[in-house]
Amino acid sequence: LCMKDSKCSPKLFHAMDILLGVLIIIDGLVLFAQIDSFVAFLFPVYFCIFGCLIITFAFHVPKTMNAHAPFYFTFIGRGIAYLLLGSVLLVFGHDYSIATGAITIIVAFVYFAFSGYTKWCISDSQHLSLPPPLVQFNDVEFDDKHDSIKDANERQETPDASTTDEFRNKEFKERQFKANQDINKALEIHMDGSTTDGHGAQQENEEDLHHL
Repeated sequence: LCMKDSKCSPKLFHAMDILLGVLIIIDGLVLFAQIDSFVAFLFPVYFCIFGCLIITFAFHVPKTMNAHAPFYFTFIGRGIAYLLLGSVLLVFGHDYSIATGAITIIVAFVYFAFSGYTKWCISDSQHLSLPPPLVQFNDVEFDDKHDSIKDANERQETPDASTTDEFRNKEFKERQFKANQDINKALEIHMDGSTTDGHGAQQENEEDLHHL
């Protein structure tokens, strides 16, 4: 039931969530027929809302929900949420409410079992997590392709370290060669000046000897 990217197949978890959502909504509608007080009216409304949210999150999760309710998107967090919801369902004496509450609690312990399995039975390199919602699978694939294209573009725009080092070494060698040429020219000019001064001094000495 697990996919190659170490995320569990949605066939198990999405099916459980959708089934629970449908059962809880039906239970809320059934309880509407037994309203005898304001509290008895509120609980069916809450059950219908929670059932719709569970089904909705199986198909699509708004980005804000990851920040406002991050516990729901973990095994232990979802198990606790279902355990509390199932315990409330068991309070009602209706047979359907008791059956729905029992199923919800069983699913909660399934999530607890997966939480313990991921913590103690799987190594760190084999991380197991809840799958993304059904509608967001294509978005995840598109994001992966977009990230790969972006990485390729960045690799093309950014030179490798080896290429940069070669360019720097070549530039340094060119500068060093040019500096050596300048030094050689300066030495040649200095040597030419010294030779000219030597010839001039020798001619003056010869002229002095000639006068003597």
